[in-house]
Amino acid sequence: IVVRKFSDTDRADHPDQAGRWFYNGSNPPLGYRYSYNSFSNDGNDLVLKDDLMFLANGRYGLTILRFNGDPVLADMDVIAQLPLPGDALRLSLEDNLLAVALGGNGFAVIDVADPSRPYLRSMEAPGGTTLDVEVVDEHAFLANSSKGLLVYHLGDPTRPRLRYQYASRYARRLRVTDQRVYLADRDDGLLILDNPLR
Repeated sequence: IVVRKFSDTDRADHPDQAGRWFYNGSNPPLGYRYSYNSFSNDGNDLVLKDDLMFLANGRYGLTILRFNGDPVLADMDVIAQLPLPGDALRLSLEDNLLAVALGGNGFAVIDVADPSRPYLRSMEAPGGTTLDVEVVDEHAFLANSSKGLLVYHLGDPTRPRLRYQYASRYARRLRVTDQRVYLADRDDGLLILDNPLR
């Protein structure tokens, strides 16, 4: 559901000129309308690029949407769906490579050069549960529940290569900067590591 501010005299219970109805949920505030896209949705994470949205869509895999350019509505059209094993939990995009954390199924590397035809380049299952991913400089940084921090080189996206591992007890989230990797661990707390690429 997308929220957009309209004039205070606009109503939320009638179709626009194109005949589209607006879902008003539990009575939106005055001057707001909701536009609704009917697609299978189990959204966990998203990335925006230009007029595209890449959605980590849980048990439905990867969903790619395009803002439709309607000057009145902040509306989107689904342009592609790529089923993936397990749950698509988190994702990260660099250039045309998208990495998706798949929980107990590891992670997937997907070519989205043509967003209407996403292409699965590879999958890796390192064990444990991959809960977060961030792609930086052709490397996928993973937060894994039993492996800690894993860093894979994606120079050949069909064959990710493990370059670095730092063991922690239950890594769940991470953020990568030029100099540091910040790892949120359920049992070890916040771990601050040197970026192994530097």
